[in-house]
Amino acid sequence: MLTLQLRYLRYAIASAVLTIITALTMPLLQGKAALLHIPVPHFELIAFSVTAIFIVLVNVRMLMQAYRQQKETQLTTLWVLVVGQALWFATVAWLHEIPAAGDFLRTMTLPFALAGVTLLLLSLGLLQRRERAIPLDAMMQQNARRLTWITVVLAIYALLFFGMTLNWQSGLAVATSVLLIVDPRWPAFWAGWRRFKILRALAADGVTFQNPQVLDYVHDVKDVVVEKTGILTSDTIVVRSVLSVDERYSDFDILGITTGLLEPFDSELTRSVLAFAEERGVYPSSASELELMPLVGVKGVILNERFSIVSAAYAVDQKFAIDAATLQSYQELGNSVSYIVDGLQVIGVITFGSSLNNALLAVDRLFTEQGLQVRMATADTTGSTMQVKKLMGSLTETVADLTPAGKQAQLVAWLNQDNTMLITNQTLPADVQPTITVAVGDQPINADIHVATVTDLRKLWDTTEALFSTDTKVLRWTSVVMVLFLLLAAGLGIFISPYFFVAPVVATILRLALSLPLLTVVDPES
Repeated sequence: MLTLQLRYLRYAIASAVLTIITALTMPLLQGKAALLHIPVPHFELIAFSVTAIFIVLVNVRMLMQAYRQQKETQLTTLWVLVVGQALWFATVAWLHEIPAAGDFLRTMTLPFALAGVTLLLLSLGLLQRRERAIPLDAMMQQNARRLTWITVVLAIYALLFFGMTLNWQSGLAVATSVLLIVDPRWPAFWAGWRRFKILRALAADGVTFQNPQVLDYVHDVKDVVVEKTGILTSDTIVVRSVLSVDERYSDFDILGITTGLLEPFDSELTRSVLAFAEERGVYPSSASELELMPLVGVKGVILNERFSIVSAAYAVDQKFAIDAATLQSYQELGNSVSYIVDGLQVIGVITFGSSLNNALLAVDRLFTEQGLQVRMATADTTGSTMQVKKLMGSLTETVADLTPAGKQAQLVAWLNQDNTMLITNQTLPADVQPTITVAVGDQPINADIHVATVTDLRKLWDTTEALFSTDTKVLRWTSVVMVLFLLLAAGLGIFISPYFFVAPVVATILRLALSLPLLTVVDPES
């Protein structure tokens, strides 16, 4: 919670000094004499005036902080305390001028009022930094607003009930107790702290996120688009063949050109091709003017001729002269295919493949359990998707042999709507805007969530369930406890025992005691 910070502890010290002075020079309880007599004319008026100035100063500063909180976080409950403090001082001043009888009013004196304000400011000061360390989601904020209005309603009830049955000073005293005894945000802080612990454990387990709020949307995801290469398949690539389809070049020539173009670019395919060539005693040709073609391949110059390695989908799209029957046979064997091109003429072909990810069945089970519609778009050949489609029951739609532009358009059609998730290890195009982007590994850097391996995906849904439980169970039970204290302060205990009531000073003591657990468990530097 980034907002104006008040020096509550300094105000508490000033209030404590005023408490000591008034405790010695003014009556502690209604109808009792002061411990010391101060021979100063109008001393009590001076004491009330100084206290009034102090209360007004503190309340003005609290209202400024409340305004900033409301503006920045759309949630503040400080105005409840401001009203409570003002009512308390007004009631004490009224009783000083017109005393009234009643158990509620015995401690409604200036020393006890200042002592209560001291405790109130102390609790605010101790928790101020802790509150900033706890993020609150929409459900928590809604719960805090609900409790705020419950507090106000019970305070009005107490004012009217005791005002009409006893006297209005008693009604004001009980209403003050209701306004001060608890903070309506406490259940939200407890739930927020529990939520923070869950998220920190998730981060320690290798799952990181740009904004923790994005995890709230995982539970609503219905459609998932997943990248094939390196996620559903393993990172290991096996080169099956590098062949010439042009009589001007031998197979070894094509292999030398291929290694020369790929060698400067570190990738799993490069390493596999280099190993394949080394086994056959072929070394990379010297290449220059090398350039990476995103989602297509690479190009460069060898012996003053321009060569490129492109995907099969790109070759078909560019209408290169390729043997369609041969390409189909490669695909039916489950191969990925790339072509070596001399200018606009295909001179060679590379066939390679990846084994399926060992975690594929576990991931498929997760998607099925969550009732997700899973889709896959790839620039790779149709043949390379055959094994994945056969084993993944959750995979409802597959589109292969896409050009980079075609793949991007397909992703936009699938993902630019509500409740969608993209699981990828590739750079995300600017116009592709899923609800959640999950990166497996380091890329893309700007993904909402990063997981180390595809098996970590289950942690997202498990964490979402834990967060949902926190937002309901913790909020519910802590709110019940807060309401019980509010009912106690509202004077309902009177119907059980005539001595079962909460004076405002007792309410501030209870508030300080209730705030101590948050003080001990929440690290302000978290």
